[in-house]
Amino acid sequence: MNVKEYINSNYKLVKSLKRDGSVMIARCTIDDALYVVKNKKAYDSEIYKRLKEADIDGIPKVYEVLEEKGGLWVIEEFVQGRTLEEFFGDEYLADVTGDSGKAVDDKASNSVAIDVTGDSGAAPTGGEALGGSAAESELPDNVLEVSFDSTGINGIKTENDAAEWMLTNVIISVSKTLNKLHTLNPPIIHRDIKPENIIITDLAEIKLLDFNISRGFTGKADKDTVAMGTKGFAPPEQYGFKESDARSDIYSLGATIKYLMEKTHCKSEMLSEFIKKAMSFDPKDRFQNVIEVIYFIKHYDDDETEALLSQAGNAGLAGNGNGAYSATGKNGASASAMDESDKEKLRLEIENKRLELEQTKANNRIYAYALAVGAILVIILIIALSL
Repeated sequence: MNVKEYINSNYKLVKSLKRDGSVMIARCTIDDALYVVKNKKAYDSEIYKRLKEADIDGIPKVYEVLEEKGGLWVIEEFVQGRTLEEFFGDEYLADVTGDSGKAVDDKASNSVAIDVTGDSGAAPTGGEALGGSAAESELPDNVLEVSFDSTGINGIKTENDAAEWMLTNVIISVSKTLNKLHTLNPPIIHRDIKPENIIITDLAEIKLLDFNISRGFTGKADKDTVAMGTKGFAPPEQYGFKESDARSDIYSLGATIKYLMEKTHCKSEMLSEFIKKAMSFDPKDRFQNVIEVIYFIKHYDDDETEALLSQAGNAGLAGNGNGAYSATGKNGASASAMDESDKEKLRLEIENKRLELEQTKANNRIYAYALAVGAILVIILIIALSL
């Protein structure tokens, strides 16, 4: 049985999302669930095979990668939600603040279906019910962070607060997903981050879509073989100046946030500073990895933020000089093979560095206090002896 026969015997067409039939919604005859079936003529099959093996929760799950002469077939999770381009439309504030008079979950259930391939840059029409697994007991780390206090949800009081909160969540969630991609061995560089390729699902997850032009980072090429990307969001190096790396994705994330800030008229010193550094022309002037991005956002108001960022390299997390993470962990193990304790250490190393500096400050204060007390005791002793 060849690949086409296998596809036809196990999947029944529900809807074609592209006229040429290269992207389809199909129902599996085995589990009766809906999937996205893609047929690609130009592709890097290794990228999709590695994504299937990695099973990253911040991207649509890849279930099957089938290659034959003349093309590649990819079976992916079908995701429902809205791209950032759609989400930050006229009614986005009502979704965040609940001012629309409708429950947020109720509105989300009526959202349109999204083309998870990102091939067309547009969502298919309609709002078909989609298949997919139920929410797990432990939420993945790409879910919107929500907190409640006396001022309401996340302290949101104004439209500007709502936009800043949402964009901050986007940065952190996408950065966590990129961290998983960039720490694979070798790293996978997305190369096409933009509002149409980031989706907020009905389960409040933020997922990164479309790996059609992704590539593995080698560190050996002078430049990318083919200059690709989306104008306005692709960094300078993707136009043939040098090989793209982790910092290229950071540039595109910065460009995405810049576009959405302008669209929502959001004013935020923190986001503006993030954009300025993320979109630096020279990759050496950008955040060197997404760990630095996450730390910058979460500790922007800390006095030590700048000093700690400069020390990130000393923590072994700032990359190998080209924006990519070290490919090996303890005992030479690949990053993708790290155990959970190693991954947790990777995420918390920068925070530990901050705590170390705070402890050093506290110790210095205790030392200074002890010296002062000692000096006073010496003076008292000298006075006592002189009497």
